[in-house]
Parts: sequence; structure tokens; C-alpha cells
Amino acid sequence: MVQARDKDTRQDEHEQAYRNWNQYESDSDREFDPFKDLIQKDPVVCDHCFIRRYDVESYEWWCGSLGWSDFVIWVPVPKHNQSIPADKQTHGTRLACAYCGHKNSKHRPIPKADVREFADNISVTLDAKEIPHDREVLFAEVEQRNTSENQGRQDSHVFSPAVEHAIRRSR
Repeated sequence: MVQARDKDTRQDEHEQAYRNWNQYESDSDREFDPFKDLIQKDPVVCDHCFIRRYDVESYEWWCGSLGWSDFVIWVPVPKHNQSIPADKQTHGTRLACAYCGHKNSKHRPIPKADVREFADNISVTLDAKEIPHDREVLFAEVEQRNTSENQGRQDSHVFSPAVEHAIRRSR
């Protein structure tokens, strides 16, 4: 009989600091950027439209004399993924984002005319990660920072301060 137990993933452990904001603020040695940490660098989030595409399940399996071993499964979120036919050599299908159609390709910077849609995706992703945030503050900050001076600049100039303020405001 195989013995297994649920285990928090490294991503869950990393995100825990954002759920306990007071603890994170007291740690002054760390660089704080929730947009990069929770959205851009997270491999389960779409690189283009910022929607969470996968759920991650982690288990520890008992391997006898080897002790406990990690086993991680990436489960596609059905409504955030669409199957597309793969080329004839590989057979089968591949997954693409159901919102933007991208397969793991970054298109930067994103069109600034669509920032409200992307802000909504960020809010949905933060909700899925159980990160408390003020949705209205997020939208207001994105609208305020989406200026003509930011056209062609990095997305972090618009979204990074907006996500930070939204998380701070929820406390």
C-alpha cells in the first residue's frame, strides 16, 4: 500500500507571506513586489493575460528506505485552458490560454487599451490564490497609471504599484 500525505507547495509557502501582510511588512530585508512574485514569476499564471491557468497539488510519497519524496501535479483549470491540435509529429493536443490564446509566450508590453481587462484577470488570480486585496483600489490605480507616458513602457510601471496598493488597502 502506498502512503501519501498532502503537502504545501513551495509556491504556497511563498504566497503565505502575502496573506499575512503584517509579517511581510516587518521583514525589511526583503524586496517587496507582489506583482512580480505572485503574477509574473508564477508559472501557473498566463504570461500574457495574467489569469491562473493551473492548480498545483503536492504530495509526499513514502518510498521505504528513501523516506518521503515530493510528487507535484499541475492540474489545468478547465475554463482557463483550451485544447488545440498539436503538429502531426507529436500527436495529440496542446493547451493554450482560453482568454488570450497564448501558449507560454510573452507579448510585452500589453496593449494599454486593455488594461482594465488585465486588471480584472489579476484580481481573479489573486482571489484564486486567496490573497486579500481591494479590487476597486486595483482598478483605480491601473486607470490612474495608464497614461500616455506609460505607452510602450514595461507593464510593471502600471500593474506593480496597483497590485501593491490593492493588497495594502485590504488590511
